[in-house]
Amino acid sequence: MTQKYRHLMSDALSIHIDQDDDVATLIVGVSIGSSAPARQSRELALSTYIHLFRLLLGEHWSPVGVHFSHEAPKVATFHSRFFGCPVHFSSPFDGFECPSADLDRVNTNADVAIAGYAGTLLDTLPTQDGNETTSLVVRLIHALLPMGRASIDHVARAMSRRTRTLQRELYREGTEFSELVASTRAELAVEMLRNKKQSVKEIAERLGYSHPAAFIRFFRGRFGVAPGEWRQANFHDAG
Repeated sequence: MTQKYRHLMSDALSIHIDQDDDVATLIVGVSIGSSAPARQSRELALSTYIHLFRLLLGEHWSPVGVHFSHEAPKVATFHSRFFGCPVHFSSPFDGFECPSADLDRVNTNADVAIAGYAGTLLDTLPTQDGNETTSLVVRLIHALLPMGRASIDHVARAMSRRTRTLQRELYREGTEFSELVASTRAELAVEMLRNKKQSVKEIAERLGYSHPAAFIRFFRGRFGVAPGEWRQANFHDAG
């Protein structure tokens, strides 16, 4: 259902599901401008998805664990109480885990007639104009980069596409996958470099690089200087 109506969702959000026999991991991608408050945006996005689960499965439902890629707050917070589960900061991804069985649970309060009417109404709403495929691909790259899985094959699979089909769709929209990955990495690198507590090595790992040298070469090619030099010149007062 989410796949069918993804054109009605926010351009800033995406969700990717990794599922095994017992636990499902829902990875939330948040694509925002580099000047936006990243921490608050991620926490709001996860809170929204979890609230949706509680609406469907009951107000007492809680995930098994919640993950944020940013650091833990310096002072005690109510994160664990709000989410009703352990909260992990400095995680490789933003998202949450829940029993796989929860994804197949039936909403016993659902009204079949109203659901049918809602589906008919949604089908009459206009689709997005312009670069719909590009927008979705960028959101998925945001979600999959920290897991080292932002390849075109993985993204195409998440979109229920063949790789060649996705390549053709992006070509028609005037772009290609490698450039979308590069621009997304550049955007996230700038965001992460704001935080001096994150080393260049840690940033490289979160952007899907197996070695910092590869990230440094990419960054230098994109911005003309090494990431450490760029951070010092642009965010010398960053905490």
